[in-house]
Amino acid sequence: AYVDGMAELVAELPASAPAKTYRDFRETLADVGRHPNRAYFILKRIMVNNLYGVDIMAEATEIAKLRLFLKLVALVEDVARLEPLPDIDFNIRAGNTLVGFAGLAQVEKVVRGDRLLLLPEDEALLAETKEEAEHVDRLFGRFRQMQTAHDVREWSEDFVAAKAELRRRLAVLNDRLNRLLALQYGVEPARQPAAYDAWLRSHQPFHWCVEFYGIMARGGFDVVIGNPPYVEYSTIRDVYEPSNRSLLKTGNLYSLCTEKSLDLVTPNGYVGIIVPISSISTPRMKSLMKLLVKQSCFLSISSFAVRPDKLFIGADMNLTILLLRRGQPKTNAVFCTRYNRWYTSGRPYLFQTLVYAKSRYFETDQSAAIPKIGSSTEMHILDKAVAFRGVEKLEAHLSVGDTIYYHSGGRYYRKAIRDRLSNEYKPLTLKKGWGDVLICLLSSSLYYLIWIITSDTYHVTQGDIRLLTVPESLENDQRLTGLATRLLADMWAQAERRTRTRAHGTQQEEVNFRVGKSKRIIDAIDRVLAQHYGFTAEELDFIINYDIKYRMGDALVEDGDGG
Repeated sequence: AYVDGMAELVAELPASAPAKTYRDFRETLADVGRHPNRAYFILKRIMVNNLYGVDIMAEATEIAKLRLFLKLVALVEDVARLEPLPDIDFNIRAGNTLVGFAGLAQVEKVVRGDRLLLLPEDEALLAETKEEAEHVDRLFGRFRQMQTAHDVREWSEDFVAAKAELRRRLAVLNDRLNRLLALQYGVEPARQPAAYDAWLRSHQPFHWCVEFYGIMARGGFDVVIGNPPYVEYSTIRDVYEPSNRSLLKTGNLYSLCTEKSLDLVTPNGYVGIIVPISSISTPRMKSLMKLLVKQSCFLSISSFAVRPDKLFIGADMNLTILLLRRGQPKTNAVFCTRYNRWYTSGRPYLFQTLVYAKSRYFETDQSAAIPKIGSSTEMHILDKAVAFRGVEKLEAHLSVGDTIYYHSGGRYYRKAIRDRLSNEYKPLTLKKGWGDVLICLLSSSLYYLIWIITSDTYHVTQGDIRLLTVPESLENDQRLTGLATRLLADMWAQAERRTRTRAHGTQQEEVNFRVGKSKRIIDAIDRVLAQHYGFTAEELDFIINYDIKYRMGDALVEDGDGG
């Protein structure tokens, strides 16, 4: 597109235009014209000059390079005129994204330690490191330039020599920074060579300020995209400890990688990350959510279910795509989609049909979320049901009296019953007389909607339950007592019972409630609740019909309703 635009501008120049007009465009067009395959040359230039990547698995980097090469080869029309494939060994690198120095400022901070001023020898070390890094960057630039020259073959000897020199200088710089970083981990390379070698193998440090000095010196990458590992920190704690520790308490590597992405992008750059939906809907991720809102001037969040279809094979979980532009936070700069479900047949249209609405970060004593909404109607319902500044929280009605049990899992319906059928049913002890009210409320489509909007859409926790505001007027509404009795009777009448043989030979009966078959009673409950919460007719209609295609469609038959 840029080459076409350059050609149009040059073609429109009058004959009297000075020779220097669009000189850079003319030179680029001439360069493109000298190559036998225009598309091949343009993509090759992009790969050499614009694309960079890091992965802790060396095999993954080799596969990435191979896929890029195959993309180029697919463009070749005449094998006899095939240009050499690019050498992108210095673009796609193996290393640990989370361990290492991102910028020379971090190196200076480590060298300085607790001192206010740098010692002369420290200044000399930093100056030498910067000088060496600049030299490496110039070599890297020359290395890239050779690959996009008109006749690459004429550079063959210089090319090999340049690559060897680049590798040698990078090795020296990396060794210097590795030794400096190891000291921060309590490993002294000079006195503990065996421990140092083990630390190198386990931590695989990657220093962005050396490997990509020119980019980081200019402020970072323009765009950072990634699909970070969804791995609990506890599983790798004994292997390595990340350099950036501010989000360690979130407990998962994906949040640390998201933070790293913000460190690597320019002050006005863009970040795109695919992460679990828990990133925007669980209390332990509140520091990540605050970081996203604080460091972005525009934040776009789209969320996707794992059933009936999923975003990609290998991630059997609900996912969120975070797209943001870094910058000073602005009012009304957070936009979300609803929690999207789709059938396989609708996959080609999934992204084209996303609808966004203004959202915001909110936090309570036990909850934190950026609500997954796709319309202002959902936000209005959420505000009325949760009443962020309200005082009639469910907490006020928890006491010794009635005990009910809410189901901690499920997909298309929420359930609350009077009997504990398994460990998946969690107790909720209430004031006397509030049992039926809470059975209705926690089984309603209203609560299902609130739960989908604010939770990880997989677990039901005490924090999810206590998010609710419960109007006092519900206590004296006798209609709810009758509806609770009807709902439970209908659920048991529609339930499926089956016997499973457990590992040690005993048999256990399981009950699977087909809650969707009781939807007419749930609708009646929502109509009563709407009067107490002050929902409009439009809001009530939205609640009753929310996700109805999947809650009452084929997915209900295929997957069960979470009973």
